[in-house]
This record gives sequence, C-alpha cells and structure tokens, in this order.
Amino acid sequence: MKEHLGACNLFYDKKSITIKPLYSPTLTLENIRQTKQRIYLSATFGHTEQTSRTIGVSDKIDYIKLDSNREPTGGRHYLLFPIINNQNENQIEKYANLLTEVIPIKTKAVILTKNNRDRDLFNALLPNSFKKFDISHIQDFYNSEDGIIVLSNRYDGLDFEEDLSHLLVLSDIALATNLQERFLSSRINARILYREQIQTRIIQAIGRASRSEQDYSVVIILGTDLQNQLQSHNKVSPFPKMIQAEINTGIQLSSNIENSDNPSVNLSKVIESLTSRNKTAIEKVEKQINEELSLLNDDKNQPDYLEKLNRSAKYELKPRLQ
Repeated sequence: MKEHLGACNLFYDKKSITIKPLYSPTLTLENIRQTKQRIYLSATFGHTEQTSRTIGVSDKIDYIKLDSNREPTGGRHYLLFPIINNQNENQIEKYANLLTEVIPIKTKAVILTKNNRDRDLFNALLPNSFKKFDISHIQDFYNSEDGIIVLSNRYDGLDFEEDLSHLLVLSDIALATNLQERFLSSRINARILYREQIQTRIIQAIGRASRSEQDYSVVIILGTDLQNQLQSHNKVSPFPKMIQAEINTGIQLSSNIENSDNPSVNLSKVIESLTSRNKTAIEKVEKQINEELSLLNDDKNQPDYLEKLNRSAKYELKPRLQ
C-alpha cells in the first residue's frame, strides 16, 4: 500500500481507520481497461452518474432502461411506522419489546440492523419463544416454517422472496457506509452527493422480502433516521411513484393505529392480517394505495444540481486514470 498512499485519503475515528481513494482506480487495472465490452447491471442507476463514481469508470455508458411509461417494481410493500417515544441509549430494548408484543410467534420475520452491536442486542433481548437464527444458519431459516433471523448491514445482496419471509423489520439504516461518506456528508456539507445513493439503499432495504411483481411484504420501520427520511416529502419525492404511494399509505395507517385505544394490540392485528393476506384488510389498504397513487403528479423534472453532478462525473474520475 505504501507506494499508493499519495492517491488516498485517510479518515479515522475512535473505532476505525479508513484509507482509500475518493473513487476506485478501476481502470488502472489492465485486465479491466483492455476489455472490449463491459456490462454493468443495476436496478437503480439514478440521474447523477453515481454508478460511474461507484465503479470508478469514466467511459461513456450506454444505458438500457425501461420504457418511459414503466417503473421498476419489486412487488407490494405494506409499510408501518410505529412511534417509539423517549428514545435513548436503550432504544434497541424498546424495539425488541415492541416486536415481542406485535409479531406473531408462528411467523417468519427478518430483522435488519445497521451494525453488529444492534444485531447482538436484538438476539439477546428477543425472548426464546421465538426460534432465532443467524447468518451461519440461514439455510435452516429458509427451511423453517417460522422463526426470526437478525442480520447486520445486509440491505442488499440477500433476498427473502416468496414464502421465505413476508415480514421485514428495519431497525435503522446506515445512511453513510464508511468514514469517507460520513465526513463528506456531515463535515463539509456534501450530503447532496449521496442523496441518490441513500435513496437507492432505502429502496433496496425495503425490497429485501418482496422480489417479484406477485410478491409482498409487511415492512416495519423502526429507526429514527429512517423514519425521518421516509416521512419527509422532499426526500421521498424522487422515489418511484408506487413506493411514494406505499409510504404515504403506511404513514396514514400508522397514524390511525397510534391514535387508537390500544396501539400495540391494533398494530399486532394489522401485521397479522396483512402477512396472512386477509381479504378485507388487503382490499382496504390497496384502495388507499391506489388513491395515494392517483394524487401524485407525473412531473419528471429533476433539480438543476442533478444535471450538474451528472456532467461533473467524468472530470472527477479523470485524475485517477492518469
């Protein structure tokens, strides 16, 4: 490494050190640079050439996209936003207590956490009345008829399609995945660089348990940062219209639950009815989603900064290739 430190940045905090270039020097590798054709596959390319930054390639990329009147879909998502008051250092304990109250014992659920500490806390706090699995026993979870698996920072690359699980819990999501992103976002006010990236992570996280047009999942959103992201109109408006409609419906449904006489009991009933595909409950929620969808306009105009970020990508990457 020592011969290349001049091209890297160094970031450190009390727990870790990160040494890396701003962007991956991909095309300094002969076997990649000399290829005649390279194919990149993604469901979320965005509008700012962030894909080029991620893979470290400034070459012109020809995009093959869906027709303009179509949007990608990953099945139906029934989102719920339980309100956890007085959050403090014991918030995972509060989350675990809530889930113990509202998740049916005989169900299959996936809990995604943003770090190993939260994962271990969930495993310690959830009662043994639940069958509990970890990543080393994921095949056992697949084969089991019920149980809970708690996974750390697995917001992409791992799917729970069809009957592998219809219940997903997001305890929170790491909006910055490394020290470099955290520095650029929080210290020099460059969060705008990662806005699309954050959007992509959230969409990927929501879709872990619904992977086809016929699939569905109930998604319980617990984390404060994640709830704030999804309940902000400005941050949600760039999302696909169907996901916006699902989010808006989930916010309204959750508000009704919170204002009821017994929120925990009613939340449990809603989770049970949606995961078991109760006809009356499904028809009511589907009607609300379609109504929310009809209220969204088709304005595809993007903010000016997106085009500027798109044009600047080739200049940002060029010094790494010399």
